[in-house]
Amino acid sequence: MKAKRIKSLPLTAIIFLVTGIFWVTASLSSESSIHTIGVGLISLVAGVLMTKGFHSGYGWSFYTATSLYNFVLFAYMAYASSLLIEIGLLAQGLVSLLGYLIAAAIYLIILLRAFHKPMYLESKPE
Repeated sequence: MKAKRIKSLPLTAIIFLVTGIFWVTASLSSESSIHTIGVGLISLVAGVLMTKGFHSGYGWSFYTATSLYNFVLFAYMAYASSLLIEIGLLAQGLVSLLGYLIAAAIYLIILLRAFHKPMYLESKPE
């Protein structure tokens, strides 16, 4: 009997899925604005599409836009965490700042890799 080969998930898909779960959980637990549920759902959709192998030009555009959205949101949250340090909440501010900076750096790397070899929509010959 042949052993079934388990298809491994791309690391970027795992990052999208974890980020989506994070934003949805933060939004529903009132730890974040209800508006972050949108970026959470978009990240979950991007992760699912990536696991399904959707890698066309439209997929690349969707993943890039989702990465940019997450990068901007994590960078803003890092900035907001730095304000906690200013008012004296050092422990909470440092942990939040470090976590959000790491997440922003991960999405910056994803964005830079996406633009290193961009996939453009191919025009159909006339």
